[in-house]
Amino acid sequence: MVDDMNALESGTVRCIQLCDEKEARRSIIYLDASNVDYTQCTRESMARAFWYAVHALLEDEESQKRGIVVVSYPNHANYYQHDIKLDRFLSRHVRTCLPVRISAFHICRPTIFTYVLLPSIRLFLGKTLWGRTHIHTGSQMDIMHTLEDKYGFDRRWLPSDLGGSLILDHLGWLQKRQEQGI
Repeated sequence: MVDDMNALESGTVRCIQLCDEKEARRSIIYLDASNVDYTQCTRESMARAFWYAVHALLEDEESQKRGIVVVSYPNHANYYQHDIKLDRFLSRHVRTCLPVRISAFHICRPTIFTYVLLPSIRLFLGKTLWGRTHIHTGSQMDIMHTLEDKYGFDRRWLPSDLGGSLILDHLGWLQKRQEQGI
């Protein structure tokens, strides 16, 4: 259980659920592998943290209908923080076990090591999910323009470390959920 809390609190997997009366709801899982510290948690704990995030977003009926967008920002992750076994495990479960529809998967500013892993990642994701995968390179500004112009993201929906204007209070979100008994 301590491993699970460390994995959740690491901020490797964060939820962004935006509700605006004028706009459609958006449910985003934001992945930042640079926050992984495998001395503090296990691969299994990281998988449970991902599952927790998915289930937290699926509490919203609109997320169940429209699906979840995954935005990955591996730019600052080092070699040891890339876990191909975890990637394979999670992709298999997203395809077969988890009651979730991934509507899009955006990989922003991948590292060279991510490019080395792409053939394996493509195999793990399967044809359908790979078809929904988009890889974004270039400067932060270029990526933000692409996400806004081509994919309909709003700068307000994306975390500041990616170039957006959203300040995530991940630990506050976790604490609020714990107080609610969720």
